[in-house]
Amino acid sequence: YSVRTALPELMRNRDPEEAKIKELIELGSVIPLPNTVTPDGPRIILVRPGVNDPSKFTIQEIFKYNTMMADIMMKEDDNLIVAGQMGILDLSNTTMAHFLQFSPSFVKKATMWSQEGSPLRQKGFHYVNTPSGFEMIYNMFKNFLNEKNRSRLHVHGSNLDSLYEHIPKSMLPAEYGGEAGPLQDLVDAWTKKVLSYKQHFLEDEQYCTDEKKRPGRPKNAETLFGLEGSFRKLEVD
Repeated sequence: YSVRTALPELMRNRDPEEAKIKELIELGSVIPLPNTVTPDGPRIILVRPGVNDPSKFTIQEIFKYNTMMADIMMKEDDNLIVAGQMGILDLSNTTMAHFLQFSPSFVKKATMWSQEGSPLRQKGFHYVNTPSGFEMIYNMFKNFLNEKNRSRLHVHGSNLDSLYEHIPKSMLPAEYGGEAGPLQDLVDAWTKKVLSYKQHFLEDEQYCTDEKKRPGRPKNAETLFGLEGSFRKLEVD
């Protein structure tokens, strides 16, 4: 909750019926897949940033929706809670306009939320259909990740056969050569679920930390994400 309080741009105003958030939900840019490789395996999450128009949606709005889905799965999904999550990032139809939304400050905040402000464990991330320019963002994210998470990144390019070595076809939607049914069916089911959580997200607005009551240094945006302390030795008396 300390990290959440310091990230109001991601963790506040999460009404799923708000027009832009609802449109993001219906686009299905992030979809948990219904099956896991083993009964006790991690939940597989399909991420498709190319379905979002970068002139219409900011990266903060997109990531806000990601936090909403994560909150729902933390309440419902035993595989996710116990075994963690495995991501597939499909970069089809992404452009430089998508990549330019990833400033170093935002990447730092997003990775802080993922590694420190969320109990979810990342068990691997697989990149497919990677375009030119991808390396810039990939290396930026790697720099902020801890060593364990860096070792779990896999780049497959357009080679889905390479992806199948890690995630069998039976787990994937038909659009990826798989057997888990049409992708739109999964999107429709999750749209219905997220909208059903409207009251939960409205109630969640009231929960935060009061950093004025914390002994010692507060945990706020400046101390968590800023450069406080980095240049103190340059100060002049």
